[in-house]
Amino acid sequence: MVRLPEEGERFRGEDPAEVLECEQDEALVSLGPVCYDLMVTPVVGDELLVKGKVHCEVVFRCSRCAQPFAQKVAEDPYVRTYALQDETESVDLTPDMREATLLAFPAYPVCKSECLGLCPKCGKDLNKGPCMCVPDQDARWGGLDGLEI
Repeated sequence: MVRLPEEGERFRGEDPAEVLECEQDEALVSLGPVCYDLMVTPVVGDELLVKGKVHCEVVFRCSRCAQPFAQKVAEDPYVRTYALQDETESVDLTPDMREATLLAFPAYPVCKSECLGLCPKCGKDLNKGPCMCVPDQDARWGGLDGLEI
């Protein structure tokens, strides 16, 4: 049934970026393959333990300034168990690697932590310099301005 040595076997390689199925999304573009470095070990009973790292490089669009930027996305550690049946000849890890990689994507990708974003009035990229817009006054605390303490 299990043809792996007792100490397990290491699998390294890459799958084409198409396994991520992100071709329809204009906000991100994969720069290369999904790479993996996995150790597969048989465990007690009829299970496989898969541990390692899955990563790829993706071009995101910054959620603040809308500029594209590249970022490495990794699921490290990648840990999964797979139940085996008597007739199991192989286990396809691709769907789980795809899901782990997509879940590792940032919800709001930002090109750099100090990104200033776009001016909400004129749309200028504030990372390239200030705009000439006058900020709105915050009138929420205006009623307290006249109080003397």
